[in-house]
Amino acid sequence: MDEQILFKQMDKNNTGKLTLLQTQQCLQKLGHQFSEQDMKLIITVFDINNNGLIEYAEFKQMLYTIDNLKQVNIEQILFYATDLDQNKLIDMREFKLIIQKLKIKLTDEQSTQYATRLGLDKQNFDYDKFQLLLKIIKEIYAVAK
Repeated sequence: MDEQILFKQMDKNNTGKLTLLQTQQCLQKLGHQFSEQDMKLIITVFDINNNGLIEYAEFKQMLYTIDNLKQVNIEQILFYATDLDQNKLIDMREFKLIIQKLKIKLTDEQSTQYATRLGLDKQNFDYDKFQLLLKIIKEIYAVAK
């Protein structure tokens, strides 16, 4: 199904924005099932202007990310959404962006400490190390709520 048609179908009020539920329903129509918690995280990651809604450009980026994954899961979505330079590696700048995007209250010093723990201060890291990072982020995120 064409992404623009799908977006317009789900945008019943013609606001140009989709709520979490509408976005989840779109993904379900495309055969993707995510928990409410994962959907909140997906919205947070792709909501560029931080208004809590998904606009068409954000929707396109979200579908691009999901469509290009071999196996759709939240870890891969976060990895590819965070990999802004699309080199399949995460660097310190991208690490700090995801921390900010998830609204995790960490200072630059704390972010650097977590990154150092994973060896990120000296190199970029791949999806395997990102999974480790995600575990730490989820622990931090759960505490920060």
